[in-house]
Amino acid sequence: TVSALVELGSGDALVDDLRTLGALYEERLNDPFKAIETHQAILGLQGESVASHSALWRLNLVENRWAAAVKAGFALLEHITPRDSEDAVSILRRCANVLGEALSRWDDAVSAWERLLGLRPSDRETLDALDALYSSRGDDGRLLSILQRKVALGAGDQLELSFDL
Repeated sequence: TVSALVELGSGDALVDDLRTLGALYEERLNDPFKAIETHQAILGLQGESVASHSALWRLNLVENRWAAAVKAGFALLEHITPRDSEDAVSILRRCANVLGEALSRWDDAVSAWERLLGLRPSDRETLDALDALYSSRGDDGRLLSILQRKVALGAGDQLELSFDL
């Protein structure tokens, strides 16, 4: 097992063997849970591994292990440059969606969407998500700011604005 391998040794050779084992579990044996365990062991030995963070992000999403996926996604984001690259934006957007829709961690979802807004100030999906979140939470000050931004960006576009009075 993975824990038995970790107890037997340490160092680069062990990490290389664990990477091979993780790929085997994932790609050939179709055992995502053993693959997850293997990549967690690599992180325990190395502290940081972009490949393991990436694998944990992917595997946990596939297995609907939402909290673990978000944790891996945020860890992976720390290694992606530039911060506003398509890969980083895609991961952050998925984390924001998962935080809100799957985990109902609304404060964390708002924070993730706001972080995304800092990277992509005119991103329509981000503006729409924050519009909905601020509306549902009654955060009128922030909602006003988002609506003003949407109106400014939509000059020339047809926008449908609705207000509850």
